[in-house]
Amino acid sequence: MKKVLRSWRRSVVALLASVLLTVLLFLVWTNAFYFSQSNRQLQELHENALTLWVRTTESRLDTIHEHIRELLLTVYTNVVVTNENAVLSFQAERTCQSALEDKLQVSRDADCFYILDTKTEKLLFTAPTSLGAKRVLHLKRYAQEEAGGYVTSLNDAAWYVTEVAGEACFIKSISVGKYRVGSISRVSNFDFQKLASAMEADNSLLIATQSGRLFAGGSVDWSDELWDAGGGGLGSRRDRITVSVPFPAIDGELVWGVQSASFFDKGTRLVGSALLVSSMVCILLIVTLITVLREKVDNPVKHLLHAHKEIGGGNIQYRISQEPGSTEFEILFESFNSMADQIQNLRIESYDKTIREQEYQLQIVRAQLKPHFYLNAITTVSNMTYQNRVEDIRAFVQALGRYMRYMMNIQSDMVPVAEELSHIVNYMEMQQTRFPGSVDYTIACMEEVRGLRIPFLVLFTLVENAFKHALDLYKPLLLRIDCRPARQNGLSGYALSVEDNGGGFPQEVLDNFNGELPEGELPPKEHLGLTNIRYTLRYSYHRQASLRLLNTETGAKAVIWIPSGEGAKEEK
Repeated sequence: MKKVLRSWRRSVVALLASVLLTVLLFLVWTNAFYFSQSNRQLQELHENALTLWVRTTESRLDTIHEHIRELLLTVYTNVVVTNENAVLSFQAERTCQSALEDKLQVSRDADCFYILDTKTEKLLFTAPTSLGAKRVLHLKRYAQEEAGGYVTSLNDAAWYVTEVAGEACFIKSISVGKYRVGSISRVSNFDFQKLASAMEADNSLLIATQSGRLFAGGSVDWSDELWDAGGGGLGSRRDRITVSVPFPAIDGELVWGVQSASFFDKGTRLVGSALLVSSMVCILLIVTLITVLREKVDNPVKHLLHAHKEIGGGNIQYRISQEPGSTEFEILFESFNSMADQIQNLRIESYDKTIREQEYQLQIVRAQLKPHFYLNAITTVSNMTYQNRVEDIRAFVQALGRYMRYMMNIQSDMVPVAEELSHIVNYMEMQQTRFPGSVDYTIACMEEVRGLRIPFLVLFTLVENAFKHALDLYKPLLLRIDCRPARQNGLSGYALSVEDNGGGFPQEVLDNFNGELPEGELPPKEHLGLTNIRYTLRYSYHRQASLRLLNTETGAKAVIWIPSGEGAKEEK
């Protein structure tokens, strides 16, 4: 019995409905969990921030304590501290005042440093002018009259907290003999405002010790609300997060209150709306998804089924022309059309493959045309330095630069004859510099040939081959380069020849190169340049061009024949 198949649409709709219900349940659970955890997370966040501030503040207070100890050492060194009747000398007073100013410059946290003679009430005091005259006066008066109540021993790192001029301040005083050395620093110097400014809601910082509590910073003063005076502990409110951490340096604790009611009220108001909007968006997305699936999936599938039926029925010419609707079906449509094209054009594809293989082989042949004389050029320059031929070296190096620029910057497989001849002239000048009086050449090129485009380096390779095999240091090498129109086998074209006065080609070379070009077989490496020319001409002109070698009365001659456009058309 054949199984009855159902449309995929029902399955997709049922699946999407399940997804929607799952998303709604997840949103409800997520919001409930969020409200239960957010308060605890904020509590931990604020507590960690406050603990970090306490540790940083204690470290900076320890630095001020070390400055006070160093000031005590200065007093002990320059003043007789055990003699209660001794008076500060002028030099000792200058030394101590200078020490106070030095410590103030290196400490950005202290508002003042002072040294007080408790017997004579003489006060050495320093404070930054940026505090203002009124505040400096309050600090100076407090150091002279009231700071004596906060004296600690030399090795005691504890600080006191009190209110000076309406601000919470850290106070430290140490006595040695009749002298008392100390410092006063506002709590606001220790960057709590930066921590508090990061909070958008109202906040308040309190410092609580055994002697009482002080408002130390923040946007509002909640001293009475945060601290339960009756119970002696922290007050609590639902609209506020309150944290407390120990502050060992002052033998007390730090209390921080942050207003959170506005945050939770906003979240409560938004959660219902968020759930409703999320549900509507999900429903809209489901409807949109069904429409998109119909347009992007269902219709393209129908087109593919119809196309396969047409091909299966023998209509090889059929191609899918409808809009695919998506990149995936665009690829499928293109693949189908490509498959149909491949079935119809199998012979053409085979022919194109053969052409590509020939082009690849031509690239290999062209890669072998690069000359191998750079090491000789460097050796030539080195030799000329021993002969002190400065001008020849300069000319040779310039010619070498032009040579390398031509060899490396070629932008096309074909170049005009004029450019190839210019490169040859530059090469000949280098050889004349290298072998003075041993090289001479002539170039005869008709104007109508100079614009002819030929394969890169084929003519130059003939010149280079002549130097390799015909140069004899016992007699000058004479080269003649000739470029002119010519006819061959009744076809018009151009003859490019290079003739030298060397010993000519061996008969074996003439037999090998004047015969038919063998398939897949390369002559010996000593004739690789000539072989590369033959392969280049073959793959560039499809057997219409040729290379011919012959011996003359004076030496050897190599002739390249290239068909003109008309001749190539007739041959084809």
